Amino acid sequence: MNIEIIVPPLSQTSDTLILVDWIIKPGEKVMKGDALFSVETDKATLEVESPETGILTNSLAQPGDEIKVKSVIGFISTAKETDNQETPPVNIPPRINSKSFNESSNTIKSESIPEKFSGIITKVSKGERILASPRARMVAFQNNISVNDIQTPGSGPNQSIVENDILKHLEIQENLEDNKPNMWQQPKPIRFSLVLEANATQFTQACVLLQKNSKEAFGFEPEVNDLLALVVIRGLKLFPFMNINPGSDESKAESIPSISLGLAVNTERGMMIPVVKKADQKGLKAFGTNYRELTERARAENLLAEDIVGASFTIINLGMFDIDTVIPVIESSRNAILGAGQIIRKIVPKDDQWSIQPMWTLSLVFDSQKINPGLAARFLQWIKNSIENPYILLG
Repeated sequence: MNIEIIVPPLSQTSDTLILVDWIIKPGEKVMKGDALFSVETDKATLEVESPETGILTNSLAQPGDEIKVKSVIGFISTAKETDNQETPPVNIPPRINSKSFNESSNTIKSESIPEKFSGIITKVSKGERILASPRARMVAFQNNISVNDIQTPGSGPNQSIVENDILKHLEIQENLEDNKPNMWQQPKPIRFSLVLEANATQFTQACVLLQKNSKEAFGFEPEVNDLLALVVIRGLKLFPFMNINPGSDESKAESIPSISLGLAVNTERGMMIPVVKKADQKGLKAFGTNYRELTERARAENLLAEDIVGASFTIINLGMFDIDTVIPVIESSRNAILGAGQIIRKIVPKDDQWSIQPMWTLSLVFDSQKINPGLAARFLQWIKNSIENPYILLG
């Protein structure tokens, strides 16, 4: 029996992936659950497990190919069948490479098509199999489009698509959107931003105290992100309307009992957001250990698909880059994000006098179709009060 190898939906922003490599080669045996092939999304390189035990008999895609989500890219002959009889051949359409194209018309040369397929394949648009630079593919992924969307010849060697072609396409599409009649425009999610400052005097003191007394017991020194995460987790428990199922739409937005907290990590590939699952069930030691393990794997590009999806709330702290204020842009799959900048010493009024205090700018960005702005303001105010009085968390 031949089992189809189907590309899983691993990216939240694109329906195509790049096949990096076949870990198991055609003719080799693979066990169910073993790493079968690796793909590159817009955020990470991930390994995909084998759906069944058997022998990889055919692969319909090669490393470097752009593959569609939910498409079939190969077959596995089950172990029982393979042990008892010869694996039946599978008819595979020929791969079409760029050399088969006539450069002036983008049609396939007739001699490149076997007779049995001539009645099916008569012309292939440039988007079916095109030349594109790795940088162009990455920029396309980051903007939620495919290099197949480029309808004009590329400006690179042999009319290959390069980064500048993608940028020009995006500019044209943006102009078209701006000039569409209002009746053609689709309604967009309503993003709402709230910004305030918190006095971080006691918060930073608590962090220093934890670092002095917890390193030996925890195996690490708790940092600002650890303590901020605990504040947010406690807040989400008290304000469950902020902890929304990431897969729900505005008409079915509902709170969920478990908290999956996404925390942004800066890597050489850019910002990634691994997710600490069941964060509300972890103490400071367990949370910090899980967070550091995910951070290490993110920077080593070893995250799994399940490590970057399912966040019910997200934190982005860019204070280490001397950023004063962070106002994130949330994707449709995220409901709310707390942005944090650096803690800055400012002159502020206190007890009818002016004093220098460490102030922390926090921003809450959310989808107001799912979360009421008034309720969100109460949540952010509670976060501020907890930062200014962190010891109440011990109660």
